Amino acid sequence: NDIPSRLKRQHSIVNCTLPANASIDKIFGCIASGYFCKQRGFRESILDLATQLVPCTRIVWQKTKIKMLPTPAKFHYVFNLRDLSRIWEGILHGLDEVVSSTKMLLALWKHESCRVIADRFTNSVDKAWFDKCISEVL
Repeated sequence: NDIPSRLKRQHSIVNCTLPANASIDKIFGCIASGYFCKQRGFRESILDLATQLVPCTRIVWQKTKIKMLPTPAKFHYVFNLRDLSRIWEGILHGLDEVVSSTKMLLALWKHESCRVIADRFTNSVDKAWFDKCISEVL
């Protein structure tokens, strides 16, 4: 059953590949360092940790994308670049009064990572794997 040419000419196919790891780190690194700066009231240690969390976030996302593949029972296990954006979007809602220490920023990062990624998991084995993955990356 081939699709007729008259119908095909009405549509386009666009394929966008993922950027390289260095490009992803550069993009989110610029966002993190731009937000967690001294002018906004954040300490230097917070800025240093935020820039270190950029590759950690990407690594956790990549490991999850490779390990947690969709199946008929887990069809919603689809992870894409939008998940990284959602994690950083949640982190960037942190105010300088709240994110006053590196411990608080780490807790916020773990919370946002779990909110975006681990909340999709349907069983405790997958959630335990994700907790272990976060511990290994840190």
